[in-house]
Amino acid sequence: MLVLDESGFPKRGSHSAGVQKQYCGATGQVDNCQVGVFLSSVTTAGHALIDRELYLPEDWCTDAARRQAVHIPQTVCFQTKPELAKLMVQRAQCASLPISWVVADTVYGHSTDLRVFLEAQGFSYALAVPANEVVCIQTAQGAYRLAEVASIEQQVLNPQDWQRLSMSQGTKGERLCGWAILPQFLHGTVDGCHWLVMRRCLDAPYEKA
Repeated sequence: MLVLDESGFPKRGSHSAGVQKQYCGATGQVDNCQVGVFLSSVTTAGHALIDRELYLPEDWCTDAARRQAVHIPQTVCFQTKPELAKLMVQRAQCASLPISWVVADTVYGHSTDLRVFLEAQGFSYALAVPANEVVCIQTAQGAYRLAEVASIEQQVLNPQDWQRLSMSQGTKGERLCGWAILPQFLHGTVDGCHWLVMRRCLDAPYEKA
């Protein structure tokens, strides 16, 4: 399994390549930081970081003097985080790394281009999407519904559609959550391969993913 994720590195100054005010996962807020996109390989034996790319904001890419001061090569141009993620997956392919699944959070799941690329390579994937992602799903009655993910629970799901299943093994036992799944209408069909999966906390049902 390949895991795509990013991490922020807080900085005090303004001279490190790519530094600016942006969301920093290390602090959980917008901070002056650098951001790196990372690729991990996960097996039953463990996990390892195998690749990384520095995210270079567009402002940096168009500032020739600033680029020269920190020795950013002329060949480096602006790339979004999903584009950097795609580049690293391609490098993993070229290295003949076994890849069955690719997983990532909403930064990458929101990218249609990345999803299409992974599908074209034949990789299974589980990518989170933001609450405002518009999807077309099939209801239990067979009807199609186009809606934002956040509104689907109220419009489509019934209480009996939620199942209580384990998310993982925690320090105090199984971490149980509520789960619901709906077939996704994609590429002109419901093919049994594409699904919208929703998860909510049992003690705070308003917290969903």
